[in-house]
Amino acid sequence: MALRLEDARYGAERSRRLLITTIVALGEHANAMTVVGAHAVHVWVQKKWGPVDMESTRDGDLAVNPVLIAEDPKIMQIMAEIGLEPARPERPGIYGYVNERGLSWEQRTTVDLLVPETYAGSKGRSARIPGQKSATTRAYGLELAIHDRTLIRISTTDGEPEMSVEVNVAGPAALLIAKAHKVSERLADVDKRPDRLRPKDSGDIALLMMVTDGAEMAKTMTRHVAETPEIRGVVQDGAQYLVDMYSTDNDTIVREHMADSLSARFPESTVFNAVDAWLASFSANFPESGD
Repeated sequence: MALRLEDARYGAERSRRLLITTIVALGEHANAMTVVGAHAVHVWVQKKWGPVDMESTRDGDLAVNPVLIAEDPKIMQIMAEIGLEPARPERPGIYGYVNERGLSWEQRTTVDLLVPETYAGSKGRSARIPGQKSATTRAYGLELAIHDRTLIRISTTDGEPEMSVEVNVAGPAALLIAKAHKVSERLADVDKRPDRLRPKDSGDIALLMMVTDGAEMAKTMTRHVAETPEIRGVVQDGAQYLVDMYSTDNDTIVREHMADSLSARFPESTVFNAVDAWLASFSANFPESGD
């Protein structure tokens, strides 16, 4: 059964509350966490345009820097103490409310602890963090979020009781790279899993382009690559995906997804004009893209 609009909004509000609850509970581990995904996109959109409704989401994503995680306290124990359990046995690091165990996966509210692949250690479903076995999962494309982040106060969006916390939020450049990898991977697999290629992800990329300057994003990426060479490949590939998938010269379904996802807010021409201007500015300042 499709979720109604009010259900989707409720999901986003509940997800924000779970995200903040998790960050507060993690305490001394919190500095290792960086908000990524839809909640981070909302932060930057709201910073540019003022208060706006958050797009539908039922999960909160935290990129984890394993270097900053101590052996104690145990993350899985902390999560259990706030009423969470591993929500997907086949993939560690995904936590959901115990009292939602009987709901379908699409209806569960979750928080994901994601270690960027480059920093996740030897192969396996979970990341290798001493003393924290199976507490986190690994994900490719989030590497820049470990370095491109800003300390920001985020708050709940669902009324009382209000909760807020200061937490590192991934910068727009890191979010664009992460989203580009996500969409590219799902586009490549669309024939087998069409359900995983969601217009919302390309809509998030469009929003990030609409609230940032392409040249500045290119400079941010270039600076971090120079400072941390181990993420060069991830960033360069992500930058190329942005150009390849969303350029007006390339007729891809994900470019159409940008306008489709934002059709309730913006005319198609507004979206595409902003995206095309951003890509032109970005390509002119990030030599590795568009070659």
